[in-house]
Amino acid sequence: MFVVCFDVSNSATIDLVIDTFINEILEKGPPVPVLLCGLKSELRYKASNSLTPIPEGVGELLAKYSKCVAYFDVSSKTSAGCADLMTGIMKASLITPQNIKKEKKCCTM
Repeated sequence: MFVVCFDVSNSATIDLVIDTFINEILEKGPPVPVLLCGLKSELRYKASNSLTPIPEGVGELLAKYSKCVAYFDVSSKTSAGCADLMTGIMKASLITPQNIKKEKKCCTM
């Protein structure tokens, strides 16, 4: 299982997740569950944040688009979402490789 994390208070981190980590895991990795986790959710709407935050809902869309098992918004500072993430990890650990469909690349002639 993979838990891929990004900083919701910095939109540059989501580009790295999309372009590098998730594609690498899905294309080259074994058929295992992938969970997507947005970190530092308490900083998303802080006035002092000079970075461009990722709006709510984008994480869920990215998880669906990239065939992740689930998405979690987490704040370690306030503990928001931590219990949900742990529950999601436990549930995802029960998924067998046979239940994960890997897209087969093919060509048509």
